[in-house]
Amino acid sequence: MTIIDNSNSDDPEEFIEVNRPFRCCLGPCKCCCNQETTVFSGNDHLGDIRESFWCFVPQFKIYDDNMEEVYVIRPPTCCNDICIDCTGSDGNHSCPHGCCMVPCDVYPSSEWKGVDRIGRMAKIPKETFRETFNETNYYKIEFPKEATTNQKGLLLGSSILINALYFENSE
Repeated sequence: MTIIDNSNSDDPEEFIEVNRPFRCCLGPCKCCCNQETTVFSGNDHLGDIRESFWCFVPQFKIYDDNMEEVYVIRPPTCCNDICIDCTGSDGNHSCPHGCCMVPCDVYPSSEWKGVDRIGRMAKIPKETFRETFNETNYYKIEFPKEATTNQKGLLLGSSILINALYFENSE
């Protein structure tokens, strides 16, 4: 997927490119063919997003262009990290319209346990009858406060991957 900046109509500029090779379906306990995406901005390699091994809760790691882990993305959990929390026990109900659109939280690198989330990405449910019957989808990303432009590009690319895995063909 390529996102183009058309603000200069004479010379549209490539903003971000997300490359996703064919992989096995999203699922637990895979030892190979995990989901992955490579993100570019023009000719610059921003980094990669890769699905980690998981049994109960899906998890994705974001790496910068030097293959250093920057963020971990996963849904909120309950029951000692065994289940995805779709009840909204953190005070922010995950399913405000009963659609069970669980958000994904962003944590700093692999030391995320015991650390509060620093960002969040979530699909916004359709609210009106008119929205229900069109192809428009809304997605919200809360970037970490200290995120660089390249890291924001990586998070944007990861939101495209997560949207493709969880929400495409679901409506």
